[in-house]
Amino acid sequence: MSLTNALNKNLYSGIRPIVDQDIRETISHADGSPREFASDQEEYLVRRALFLAFDPTSLQSMYLFSAAGQTVSTQPVNLLNCNIMSEYTWYADGVKSQKNYFWGDPIVLNRNIVLPYLRRMADSQNKHTIGYVMTNVYESTLHEYFSSFGDIILINKRGTVISAREKTIIGKPYPEALGITSLPSMPLKHDGFDYVNTDTGRKLLAFCYDPLTEFTLIQISASNPSRILVKDMLPFTTLIVLVCSVLCIGLAFILSLKFIKPLKHIRRYVDKLDLAVLDNRMSPQSNDEIGMLMSSFNNMAQRLKDAKQEILLISDAKVRAEYRAIELQINPHFLYNTLSSINWFAEIGENQKIIDVSTSLSTLFRISVNQGRSLVRIRDEIRHVRCYLDILKIRHVDEFHYQIDVDPTIFDLFTIKILLQPLVENAIQHGIRERNIPNGIIAISAFERDDSIHFEIADNGNIPQERIHELNSIIEQDPGIDYSGIGILNVHMRIRYYYGNDYGLSYEKRDEMTVAMIKIPRIEDPHHV
Repeated sequence: MSLTNALNKNLYSGIRPIVDQDIRETISHADGSPREFASDQEEYLVRRALFLAFDPTSLQSMYLFSAAGQTVSTQPVNLLNCNIMSEYTWYADGVKSQKNYFWGDPIVLNRNIVLPYLRRMADSQNKHTIGYVMTNVYESTLHEYFSSFGDIILINKRGTVISAREKTIIGKPYPEALGITSLPSMPLKHDGFDYVNTDTGRKLLAFCYDPLTEFTLIQISASNPSRILVKDMLPFTTLIVLVCSVLCIGLAFILSLKFIKPLKHIRRYVDKLDLAVLDNRMSPQSNDEIGMLMSSFNNMAQRLKDAKQEILLISDAKVRAEYRAIELQINPHFLYNTLSSINWFAEIGENQKIIDVSTSLSTLFRISVNQGRSLVRIRDEIRHVRCYLDILKIRHVDEFHYQIDVDPTIFDLFTIKILLQPLVENAIQHGIRERNIPNGIIAISAFERDDSIHFEIADNGNIPQERIHELNSIIEQDPGIDYSGIGILNVHMRIRYYYGNDYGLSYEKRDEMTVAMIKIPRIEDPHHV
């Protein structure tokens, strides 16, 4: 297998995120100007797209650096960001040159030597740069393709060693790495041979330059020049010429036929996609990644068509289906971050924290599922929100403190499930976190008054009174509007759906505290709702 195959595979990994329309719309506005993530969900979608293109067998990681200065990667913790990258001369030169792709000098990530390959993302209308996708290739992946040919090193256009059998010389200028005392007369960007003096004697260097990648293969021979025979050099010369020919011709051919033309073909079909007419289909000509991409497009179009038909057939069951979708909704970002925290605690040996987070997460989901029942006892609803708070407390130490005060006489009464957690999440995110409140406080209370059950969730975010009016206005919107994206409105509409218009959610301000107040009826038997 030739070096072309390795580069080809890595090039494709970097191309898939570039043509992903969701990523492009997430990191740039319609006019091509940079755009920051509007929510954690958008960042999660970009990270998921990187994972779909990521091949862990040959790649150490993938990064996306947006023009707005944000960084997303396939690693649990981003080891690189836009500021760090700007300190690399090769990165700054590559960005300044506006090239569509370029290779960087070797770097070390998680004790692995990797070779960065970057592709530029540009706005399709005005060609403004909207970001870069960086594919970090294991150096060992490249080295294994030419290691069997002898003592060979690979250098880039700057003369830096990027792959070699002796790992300690990687990243050094090749004259220093080889101990050359007299610089060769052969220019880097040419094929040929040259004799040089080194610390260990006179050596023969054979150069093979690839104009597409701007890499140069150098084979080192320790033979005395007077003893080098033509018959010994002929096989190696043939090999170098063959490798260079295959690298140049094969890479150009593959880029043209395997990627550029099929991708243009896919783009034309995507541009024709119309929700009104979803019958356009592509015809995959192969079983490779491009063929799989075309098949995925066909499957997506078919799923959209089927979903459209299902939506058109929904009638009386629409309200109940919307309620169940809201009730059973799981925040994928919260789950992803919690699992990442468990993974991090495992790496640093925090066994007790692993046990605490896992136990809380298990209890949280058990109560959420509740064997398909919509009502839970108040004691279980309190346990559910306590588990949620405990997980956040472990992940975000000292960000806030909480207290829960519940009248014990109401523990065995019933309420609809997942009622408090969305309001607690809203209080932490918008009341404490966005307003940078030190020593945040979350206070939860529950009590019975006038034959009704009252819940109160208070935070010390000290939001303005105008925001209180705005929240209450959102809650009192026309029930016919689409409220699926507003968490507090979801809670209010679920209460109204189950208990009627005499119950619901409202907000008020008490000194510096913002208080969310829930009122529901006193329910002893869940079958009488």
